[in-house]
Amino acid sequence: LLHVVLMSHVSSLVLGTCLGVVSTAAVFYWVLPPRKSQDRSTQVPRQEAPVSSERMASLDEVIRLLNRCVNSGGCPWTASVTPSEMVGWLSSECTEVLQALDELPSQAGLQKLSLELGDLLFCTLMLIRLVSREHGLDPELPWVDALNKVKRRTPYMREWGDGSLAATADHAKALWCAAKQRELQK
Repeated sequence: LLHVVLMSHVSSLVLGTCLGVVSTAAVFYWVLPPRKSQDRSTQVPRQEAPVSSERMASLDEVIRLLNRCVNSGGCPWTASVTPSEMVGWLSSECTEVLQALDELPSQAGLQKLSLELGDLLFCTLMLIRLVSREHGLDPELPWVDALNKVKRRTPYMREWGDGSLAATADHAKALWCAAKQRELQK
């Protein structure tokens, strides 16, 4: 029982961290418009990536692929892997993402980073599916939890915030950390 509780906590921690990263990236990259810098010389150009039906179809296809691999009669390796083992794979992919980041800003580094981020996303989604299979977790719950966490911890965002202001990255980080501390004390 202790092992199950511990692994459930570890899985929740990893899921929360990874999904927080994924959800934050999705919210800030795909949904929200870029913030304009007052000083145009320091503004970083950014490619817009609108959510297209092709992208959503790709996400749906990844989910179908994962479900097929995990369900009985699917992939023999996936049928036997545990959530704990998947956390090890997830950790390895995080290391590979860090290594790929070191190769930026080259085009080859960007391509490698895209591949590694895809692996990280796939492992995160696989972990959710495995926890769902092994422990009955509603696979949509981590997405909802990540979305709600980002909203709670970014009260300065005009789209959902409470009117708080974060004039600098350090102030935004401080607000995030303060919200996290309040949540941990509950």
